[in-house]
Amino acid sequence: RAGAILAFAGLASLVFVVSEGDTLGWTSPVILLLALVAIGSLAGFVKNERAAADPLLDISLFRSRNFFLLNLLLFLVFFSFSGINYLLPFYLKYVSRYDTSTAGLILTSLSFAMMAAGYLAGQLFNRLGPRLLCIAAALPLTAGYFLMTRLHPDTHAGFVVVSLILIGFGLGLMITPLSNMIMNSVARTKQGMISSLTSLERFAPLTLGIATFNLIFLQGVLMIAKNHDVTKSSPAE
Repeated sequence: RAGAILAFAGLASLVFVVSEGDTLGWTSPVILLLALVAIGSLAGFVKNERAAADPLLDISLFRSRNFFLLNLLLFLVFFSFSGINYLLPFYLKYVSRYDTSTAGLILTSLSFAMMAAGYLAGQLFNRLGPRLLCIAAALPLTAGYFLMTRLHPDTHAGFVVVSLILIGFGLGLMITPLSNMIMNSVARTKQGMISSLTSLERFAPLTLGIATFNLIFLQGVLMIAKNHDVTKSSPAE
């Protein structure tokens, strides 16, 4: 279908532009061309879906403020998580100098916290309701991200584990009620369509986020190298 092709072309082009723009040059013909392809494809997707009798995604649903904000929140949750998911292994391996097994063991604390919180979310959902559960989930999630900004080369592993547990616990508590509120904000006949949308909003932000945070990371390294007169080439042997 035209909508699926346009969506794929737009997202794929956007990811390539963000991830390779710094390497190829932001004004290089390839990057400029693919940027235009991304903009044109995504705009064409919106136009096509609005005109289609049986759309892949009913764009009119985003006129609802609650529906728009809930989907935006789900997108941002996974987009922000991609930064931790992508960069933290490098920090543990190359900054803190942990061996691969120890770094992997530290990272599993997030997964275990997510599993425990996911089970707890199912138990608390009917008692607290999805809105209150999302608010409660935001507290450990925000605290975990804040602690991640305090990392230094000599930060103890226990500090990293606590930060990951808070992030994992917040994610595990939030995903279930947030997804449920999105599904319940539309008519039953639209829920199959929105189920596909929420799946996309879990994986597309991770891909875009990794490309974006990689770009930010590289720009930070280059800025530090420039300001501290660090050479870009290895010294001659």
